[in-house]
Amino acid sequence: MAKFNFNSPIECLYQIQHSEYPTDDIAISPDNRIIATTDGIDVKLWNLQTGELLRILKKRGGVGLIFSIAISPNGQMLAAACKNYLVHLWNLHTGEHLRFFEYITEFQHEFRAVAFFSDNVTVIAGGQRIVQTWDTRTGKRVPCPLIGSGNYLALSPNNHLIGAAISSVEMVEIPHNTKVFHTMELPTTASAVAISPDGLVCAAGLHNGTIKLWQWKTFAERTIQAHSDTIGSLVFSADGQTLVSGSWDKSIKFWNVETSQLEGTISENLGKVYKIVLSADNRTFVSYESGNITKVRRFN
Repeated sequence: MAKFNFNSPIECLYQIQHSEYPTDDIAISPDNRIIATTDGIDVKLWNLQTGELLRILKKRGGVGLIFSIAISPNGQMLAAACKNYLVHLWNLHTGEHLRFFEYITEFQHEFRAVAFFSDNVTVIAGGQRIVQTWDTRTGKRVPCPLIGSGNYLALSPNNHLIGAAISSVEMVEIPHNTKVFHTMELPTTASAVAISPDGLVCAAGLHNGTIKLWQWKTFAERTIQAHSDTIGSLVFSADGQTLVSGSWDKSIKFWNVETSQLEGTISENLGKVYKIVLSADNRTFVSYESGNITKVRRFN
Protein backbone atom coordinates (compact mmCIF):
# COMPACT_ATOMS: atom_id res chain seq x y z
CA MET A 1 0.00 0.00 0.00
CA ALA A 2 1.41 3.36 -1.01
CA LYS A 3 2.37 5.87 1.70
CA PHE A 4 1.76 9.58 1.39
CA ASN A 5 4.84 11.23 -0.08
CA PHE A 6 5.02 14.93 0.76
CA ASN A 7 8.53 15.29 -0.67
CA SER A 8 7.36 15.23 -4.28
CA PRO A 9 4.73 17.32 -6.09
CA ILE A 10 1.10 16.32 -5.66
CA GLU A 11 -0.37 16.21 -9.14
CA CYS A 12 -3.85 17.54 -9.91
CA LEU A 13 -5.03 15.08 -12.57
CA TYR A 14 -8.16 17.00 -13.52
CA GLN A 15 -11.13 18.82 -12.09
CA ILE A 16 -14.85 18.54 -12.70
CA GLN A 17 -16.76 21.81 -12.91
CA HIS A 18 -20.29 21.05 -11.83
CA SER A 19 -23.17 23.09 -13.18
CA GLU A 20 -26.11 24.84 -11.54
CA TYR A 21 -26.57 22.85 -8.32
CA PRO A 22 -23.96 22.45 -5.55
CA THR A 23 -22.56 18.96 -4.98
CA ASP A 24 -23.77 17.39 -1.75
CA ASP A 25 -21.54 14.32 -1.51
CA ILE A 26 -18.88 12.26 -3.29
CA ALA A 27 -17.66 8.65 -3.01
CA ILE A 28 -15.02 6.39 -4.61
CA SER A 29 -15.70 2.76 -5.50
CA PRO A 30 -13.54 0.15 -3.71
CA ASP A 31 -11.86 -0.84 -7.00
CA ASN A 32 -10.68 2.77 -7.51
CA ARG A 33 -12.44 3.05 -10.87
CA ILE A 34 -15.49 5.24 -10.21
CA ILE A 35 -16.20 8.57 -8.57
CA ALA A 36 -19.84 9.10 -7.60
CA THR A 37 -21.15 12.64 -7.05
CA THR A 38 -24.59 14.00 -6.34
CA ASP A 39 -26.05 17.46 -6.82
CA GLY A 40 -29.12 16.58 -4.80
CA ILE A 41 -31.17 15.72 -7.89
CA ASP A 42 -29.26 12.84 -9.51
CA VAL A 43 -26.14 10.77 -8.93
CA LYS A 44 -23.40 11.00 -11.56
CA LEU A 45 -20.70 8.37 -12.07
CA TRP A 46 -17.29 9.39 -13.43
CA ASN A 47 -14.22 7.47 -14.55
CA LEU A 48 -11.70 8.07 -11.75
CA GLN A 49 -8.71 7.98 -14.08
CA THR A 50 -10.01 10.27 -16.83
CA GLY A 51 -12.94 12.26 -15.42
CA GLU A 52 -15.23 10.97 -18.19
CA LEU A 53 -18.93 10.96 -17.28
CA LEU A 54 -20.05 7.33 -17.34
CA ARG A 55 -23.75 7.51 -16.50
CA ILE A 56 -26.40 9.34 -14.50
CA LEU A 57 -28.45 7.49 -11.89
CA LYS A 58 -32.07 8.64 -11.72
CA LYS A 59 -34.47 8.20 -8.83
CA ARG A 60 -37.54 6.04 -9.45
CA GLY A 61 -40.48 6.66 -7.15
CA GLY A 62 -40.43 8.80 -4.05
CA VAL A 63 -39.52 12.47 -4.08
CA GLY A 64 -36.66 13.92 -2.10
CA LEU A 65 -33.39 15.77 -2.53
CA ILE A 66 -30.27 13.62 -2.08
CA PHE A 67 -27.96 14.62 0.78
CA SER A 68 -25.53 11.71 1.08
CA ILE A 69 -24.31 8.71 -0.93
CA ALA A 70 -22.42 5.51 -0.10
CA ILE A 71 -21.02 2.60 -2.12
CA SER A 72 -21.21 -0.94 -0.71
CA PRO A 73 -17.90 -2.55 0.38
CA ASN A 74 -18.08 -5.02 -2.53
CA GLY A 75 -18.65 -2.18 -4.99
CA GLN A 76 -21.94 -3.55 -6.29
CA MET A 77 -24.49 -1.03 -5.00
CA LEU A 78 -24.87 2.67 -4.34
CA ALA A 79 -27.29 4.09 -1.77
CA ALA A 80 -28.52 7.66 -1.45
CA ALA A 81 -30.01 9.28 1.66
CA CYS A 82 -32.74 11.80 0.88
CA LYS A 83 -35.19 14.33 2.19
CA ASN A 84 -38.57 12.99 3.38
CA TYR A 85 -36.79 9.99 4.98
CA LEU A 86 -36.10 8.15 1.72
CA VAL A 87 -33.19 5.93 0.71
CA HIS A 88 -32.67 5.02 -2.96
CA LEU A 89 -30.63 2.02 -4.11
CA TRP A 90 -28.94 1.37 -7.49
CA ASN A 91 -26.77 -1.27 -9.10
CA LEU A 92 -23.50 0.66 -9.44
CA HIS A 93 -22.37 -1.07 -12.63
CA THR A 94 -25.59 -1.25 -14.64
CA GLY A 95 -27.25 1.89 -13.31
CA GLU A 96 -30.46 -0.03 -12.58
CA HIS A 97 -32.60 1.52 -9.86
CA LEU A 98 -33.24 -1.41 -7.53
CA ARG A 99 -35.67 -0.01 -4.95
CA PHE A 100 -36.28 2.75 -2.47
CA PHE A 101 -36.91 2.59 1.26
CA GLU A 102 -39.21 5.01 3.05
CA TYR A 103 -39.59 5.69 6.73
CA ILE A 104 -42.91 7.19 7.83
CA THR A 105 -42.74 9.52 10.81
CA GLU A 106 -44.37 12.68 12.13
CA PHE A 107 -41.03 14.49 12.15
CA GLN A 108 -40.34 16.73 9.17
CA HIS A 109 -36.66 16.14 8.66
CA GLU A 110 -34.45 14.14 6.32
CA PHE A 111 -31.85 11.42 6.16
CA ARG A 112 -28.50 13.23 6.11
CA ALA A 113 -26.17 10.22 6.14
CA VAL A 114 -26.07 6.70 4.73
CA ALA A 115 -23.65 3.76 5.04
CA PHE A 116 -23.42 0.03 4.31
CA PHE A 117 -22.63 -2.67 6.85
CA SER A 118 -19.74 -4.98 5.98
CA ASP A 119 -22.23 -7.71 5.01
CA ASN A 120 -22.99 -5.70 1.81
CA VAL A 121 -26.66 -6.33 2.53
CA THR A 122 -27.66 -3.99 5.35
CA VAL A 123 -27.87 -0.24 4.81
CA ILE A 124 -28.24 2.36 7.55
CA ALA A 125 -29.49 5.92 7.19
CA GLY A 126 -29.60 8.65 9.79
CA GLY A 127 -30.87 12.13 10.46
CA GLN A 128 -31.19 14.49 13.38
CA ARG A 129 -33.83 12.43 15.17
CA ILE A 130 -34.01 9.12 13.30
CA VAL A 131 -31.67 6.22 12.47
CA GLN A 132 -33.03 3.24 10.49
CA THR A 133 -31.67 0.07 8.86
CA TRP A 134 -32.94 -2.06 5.95
CA ASP A 135 -32.18 -5.35 4.25
CA THR A 136 -31.38 -4.33 0.67
CA ARG A 137 -32.52 -7.71 -0.68
CA THR A 138 -36.05 -7.49 0.67
CA GLY A 139 -36.50 -3.79 1.32
CA LYS A 140 -37.68 -4.58 4.84
CA ARG A 141 -36.57 -2.78 7.96
CA VAL A 142 -34.30 -4.74 10.28
CA PRO A 143 -33.44 -4.15 13.96
CA CYS A 144 -31.80 -0.78 14.32
CA PRO A 145 -28.65 -0.03 16.32
CA LEU A 146 -29.17 1.75 19.61
CA ILE A 147 -28.08 5.09 18.30
CA GLY A 148 -30.03 8.30 17.89
CA SER A 149 -27.47 10.71 16.45
CA GLY A 150 -27.35 10.22 12.72
CA ASN A 151 -26.63 13.44 10.80
CA TYR A 152 -23.14 11.99 10.31
CA LEU A 153 -22.41 8.25 10.29
CA ALA A 154 -19.27 6.17 9.80
CA LEU A 155 -18.87 2.37 9.93
CA SER A 156 -15.72 0.28 10.17
CA PRO A 157 -15.41 -3.13 8.44
CA ASN A 158 -15.93 -4.82 11.83
CA ASN A 159 -19.14 -2.81 12.24
CA HIS A 160 -18.12 -0.33 14.88
CA LEU A 161 -20.44 2.62 14.31
CA ILE A 162 -20.02 6.29 15.18
CA GLY A 163 -22.82 8.79 14.75
CA ALA A 164 -23.12 12.49 15.48
CA ALA A 165 -25.84 15.12 15.47
CA ILE A 166 -25.56 18.67 16.76
CA SER A 167 -23.27 18.45 19.82
CA SER A 168 -23.50 14.74 20.62
CA VAL A 169 -21.42 11.74 19.56
CA GLU A 170 -22.48 8.11 20.00
CA MET A 171 -20.64 4.85 19.40
CA VAL A 172 -22.20 1.41 19.00
CA GLU A 173 -20.73 -2.04 18.53
CA ILE A 174 -22.73 -4.22 16.12
CA PRO A 175 -24.02 -6.97 16.35
CA HIS A 176 -23.78 -6.66 20.16
CA ASN A 177 -25.78 -3.46 19.73
CA THR A 178 -24.50 -1.96 22.94
CA LYS A 179 -24.13 1.77 23.26
CA VAL A 180 -20.57 1.76 24.51
CA PHE A 181 -20.04 5.50 24.73
CA HIS A 182 -22.08 8.67 24.57
CA THR A 183 -21.13 12.27 25.14
CA MET A 184 -23.05 15.52 25.04
CA GLU A 185 -19.99 17.59 25.90
CA LEU A 186 -18.65 18.68 22.54
CA PRO A 187 -17.67 22.35 22.70
CA THR A 188 -19.47 23.09 19.45
CA THR A 189 -21.47 21.36 16.72
CA ALA A 190 -20.03 18.30 14.98
CA SER A 191 -19.50 18.71 11.24
CA ALA A 192 -17.92 15.37 10.24
CA VAL A 193 -17.10 11.92 11.63
CA ALA A 194 -14.78 9.07 10.65
CA ILE A 195 -13.67 5.72 12.03
CA SER A 196 -10.43 3.85 11.41
CA PRO A 197 -10.53 0.63 9.33
CA ASP A 198 -9.87 -1.49 12.43
CA GLY A 199 -12.66 0.32 14.29
CA LEU A 200 -10.39 1.30 17.18
CA VAL A 201 -10.14 5.06 16.63
CA CYS A 202 -13.14 7.36 16.23
CA ALA A 203 -12.89 10.96 15.06
CA ALA A 204 -15.22 13.92 14.98
CA GLY A 205 -14.54 17.23 13.24
CA LEU A 206 -16.13 20.31 14.75
CA HIS A 207 -17.31 23.69 13.52
CA ASN A 208 -14.57 25.42 15.49
CA GLY A 209 -11.88 23.61 13.49
CA THR A 210 -10.83 21.10 16.15
CA ILE A 211 -10.71 17.31 15.84
CA LYS A 212 -11.73 15.00 18.68
CA LEU A 213 -10.26 11.47 18.75
CA TRP A 214 -11.40 8.58 20.95
CA GLN A 215 -9.94 5.12 21.49
CA TRP A 216 -12.66 2.51 21.16
CA LYS A 217 -12.03 0.45 24.30
CA THR A 218 -10.75 3.04 26.74
CA PHE A 219 -12.50 6.08 25.22
CA ALA A 220 -9.47 8.17 26.06
CA GLU A 221 -9.98 11.51 24.33
CA ARG A 222 -7.49 13.63 22.40
CA THR A 223 -7.99 17.03 20.82
CA ILE A 224 -6.17 18.36 17.76
CA GLN A 225 -6.30 22.10 17.13
CA ALA A 226 -6.43 21.39 13.43
CA HIS A 227 -7.94 24.28 11.47
CA SER A 228 -9.05 27.88 11.80
CA ASP A 229 -12.53 27.22 10.38
CA THR A 230 -15.17 24.48 10.10
CA ILE A 231 -13.94 20.98 9.31
CA GLY A 232 -15.88 19.87 6.26
CA SER A 233 -14.64 16.29 6.03
CA LEU A 234 -12.56 13.62 7.78
CA VAL A 235 -11.25 10.36 6.35
CA PHE A 236 -8.79 7.72 7.55
CA SER A 237 -6.22 6.23 5.21
CA ALA A 238 -6.73 2.58 4.29
CA ASP A 239 -3.99 1.50 6.72
CA GLY A 240 -5.50 3.58 9.52
CA GLN A 241 -2.23 5.38 10.23
CA THR A 242 -3.22 8.78 8.84
CA LEU A 243 -6.29 10.96 9.35
CA VAL A 244 -7.01 13.50 6.61
CA SER A 245 -9.01 16.64 7.38
CA GLY A 246 -10.42 19.16 4.94
CA SER A 247 -11.59 22.57 6.11
CA TRP A 248 -13.35 25.75 5.12
CA ASP A 249 -10.02 27.46 5.86
CA LYS A 250 -8.96 26.22 2.40
CA SER A 251 -6.53 23.56 3.53
CA ILE A 252 -6.24 19.78 3.64
CA LYS A 253 -4.10 18.36 6.45
CA PHE A 254 -2.66 14.90 7.12
CA TRP A 255 -2.33 13.78 10.76
CA ASN A 256 -0.42 10.89 12.31
CA VAL A 257 -3.13 8.97 14.16
CA GLU A 258 -0.81 7.58 16.82
CA THR A 259 0.94 10.84 17.71
CA SER A 260 -1.60 13.46 16.54
CA GLN A 261 1.29 15.21 14.78
CA LEU A 262 0.86 17.03 11.47
CA GLU A 263 2.48 15.12 8.59
CA GLY A 264 1.66 17.41 5.69
CA THR A 265 -0.55 20.22 4.42
CA ILE A 266 -2.05 21.05 1.04
CA SER A 267 -3.24 24.63 0.63
CA GLU A 268 -2.21 25.66 -2.88
CA ASN A 269 -5.11 26.27 -5.29
CA LEU A 270 -7.73 25.13 -2.78
CA GLY A 271 -11.15 26.54 -2.11
CA LYS A 272 -13.21 25.80 0.97
CA VAL A 273 -13.10 22.01 1.36
CA TYR A 274 -16.48 20.39 1.94
CA LYS A 275 -15.71 16.72 1.29
CA ILE A 276 -12.69 14.44 0.88
CA VAL A 277 -12.51 10.78 -0.15
CA LEU A 278 -9.40 8.62 -0.51
CA SER A 279 -8.74 5.72 -2.87
CA ALA A 280 -8.06 2.33 -1.29
CA ASP A 281 -4.37 2.48 -2.28
CA ASN A 282 -3.86 5.95 -0.72
CA ARG A 283 -2.58 7.25 -4.07
CA THR A 284 -5.56 9.30 -5.20
CA PHE A 285 -7.77 11.65 -3.25
CA VAL A 286 -10.80 13.58 -4.38
CA SER A 287 -12.02 16.82 -2.84
CA TYR A 288 -15.16 18.81 -3.39
CA GLU A 289 -14.48 22.52 -2.92
CA SER A 290 -16.13 25.93 -3.12
CA GLY A 291 -16.78 27.04 -6.65
CA ASN A 292 -18.73 23.80 -7.20
CA ILE A 293 -15.57 21.99 -8.29
CA THR A 294 -14.44 18.42 -7.67
CA LYS A 295 -10.65 18.02 -7.90
CA VAL A 296 -8.77 14.75 -8.34
CA ARG A 297 -5.19 14.69 -7.06
CA ARG A 298 -2.54 11.99 -6.92
CA PHE A 299 0.58 11.43 -4.88
CA ASN A 300 3.59 10.58 -7.03
